[in-house]
Amino acid sequence: MEDETHLDHSESMLEENSLYLPSVTDLDTDVKKTADICVKNNSLLPMIKLELKSKLQLKRHRNGQSLDIDAEPKPEYKMSPSEIQRRNEMKNRNKVAAKKYRDKQRMKKYENETVLEELTTKNNNLKQLYQEMLSMLMDLKAQENPVVKAEPYP
Repeated sequence: MEDETHLDHSESMLEENSLYLPSVTDLDTDVKKTADICVKNNSLLPMIKLELKSKLQLKRHRNGQSLDIDAEPKPEYKMSPSEIQRRNEMKNRNKVAAKKYRDKQRMKKYENETVLEELTTKNNNLKQLYQEMLSMLMDLKAQENPVVKAEPYP
């Protein structure tokens, strides 16, 4: 009976929080810390990393290798003032180049739209002229006027 109540409580907690972790006292301290980080960040990625690390350690243990797989943390590199200045100048040059490129693309688009409008207008005018000439031809054929022939000059 008590187990059913505990299970019901666990299920309701799972529904409430996406990352519910039971408070078991015999968990390893690394697992506890990682679990806290997972809940804090609402992400399972730290737990997955810990699991992979544990699997690697187990594999190394089975192969008789050293269990110490902790790589030395990379030393934090502090940039010198000249490097910071160079980086900022590069960022500014990049901003200017990006703005220039966007402006150039905008102008190219505007020019293409202008040419399109001109060609569309010209095309409509030519279609209209074609229709007028076609109607004139039809009128001439309908009249069937004989062409006035001039008498040869004596």
